[in-house]
Amino acid sequence: MRARKAYAKTQECPYLFVSTGGRRVSVDVPLDVLKKAGKAVNIDVQILVHSLRRYYAQAMLSNNVDLYTVSRLLGHSNVTTTQIYIQSTEDKVIMQRGMKSPLSKM
Repeated sequence: MRARKAYAKTQECPYLFVSTGGRRVSVDVPLDVLKKAGKAVNIDVQILVHSLRRYYAQAMLSNNVDLYTVSRLLGHSNVTTTQIYIQSTEDKVIMQRGMKSPLSKM
């Protein structure tokens, strides 16, 4: 956040990761940093990234964010993808909570 504050050209900059020129960086840059860090400590980063996305989805649903919103935040074009993504035995309660969205009745 300190780096973003230093490099973002405006206060309204919508990007979390910005270059030294204040432009957004591609998704590959933070992923490359994560991969290098993972390699240094022998962690499979692909599994880590998936786990972080899965945890994010579960945390959002457990905090009463509806499934449609979580789906959009994850960048899924279809809610069914999100349902598959977070499904497990413990998630059934979370899924039921998430399905109470006003949009699910449309």
